[in-house]
Amino acid sequence: MRRPRRGAIIVIAMQCRFRLFLVCALGALALPGWARDQLGGPAPPPSPAPRSPSAAKDKPAKLLTDARFRRTWRGLLGAHAREPWLAQMNGPAPEPRWVYVGGSRYVLHAFCKPHDCHDNNAVMLYSPFDLRIHAWVHRGQGNMLIGTSSPAMAGELQRLWRREWRAPSR
Repeated sequence: MRRPRRGAIIVIAMQCRFRLFLVCALGALALPGWARDQLGGPAPPPSPAPRSPSAAKDKPAKLLTDARFRRTWRGLLGAHAREPWLAQMNGPAPEPRWVYVGGSRYVLHAFCKPHDCHDNNAVMLYSPFDLRIHAWVHRGQGNMLIGTSSPAMAGELQRLWRREWRAPSR
């Protein structure tokens, strides 16, 4: 019987180790989630921001102070975020309230620029469930739509703006 050469033994051993490595790797991938957690396997990727179950119970004014809302709002404003009355929404405003538009529930927030409400004002619809924001901003020189609004949503925003800012005094 011939003895295998020394180099051949190393190659055979390496092939066996590689096969063993593949079997172990595939076995680890096949483990159920609970076993992977127990053995310290890789964590699953984080899920997107969960819908807030308490959003339906929260007061609308409280929802407008949420950090996720503020970040989204400032991102939508872009260069207009330099205007404090738009970015901070700190001008005179009625209490935010819940409204239904197109079958979805939104927080309606109407606000204006301090000491210049007639010429600089806005209405905003915010859905805390999926962080959608639609707004109609009126300035003396024209109107601006904020967010990706359909023509139907733009019409609804304009109707809400007229009701909030151009309705006869009560």
